[in-house]
Amino acid sequence: MANPFWRNESLETYLDRWATERPDKTAIVDGRGRYTYAQVARDVERIAHGLRAHGVTPGSAISCQLPNWNELILLFLAASRLGAVINPIPQRTGRASCASW
Repeated sequence: MANPFWRNESLETYLDRWATERPDKTAIVDGRGRYTYAQVARDVERIAHGLRAHGVTPGSAISCQLPNWNELILLFLAASRLGAVINPIPQRTGRASCASW
């Protein structure tokens, strides 16, 4: 039985199509705001351009320490667009967790 929800396409392909077909629809939401598909596509391209300008190429690993906010999703998508991978570093907050380092 074929899966009607997944077309065996990359996330970049989905994002590009959705940004064209439904640019004003909400794509991602967090406690600080929301992005439409057009905004996500624009910002992912901008971030990918900046990463490329700083030497990120296919196969590069990008370490980051970000909370689970919209910006983390944008970074993941930008890295994927470049063929790079993300190495997320878990956030540790509070005096007790910092003292354990």
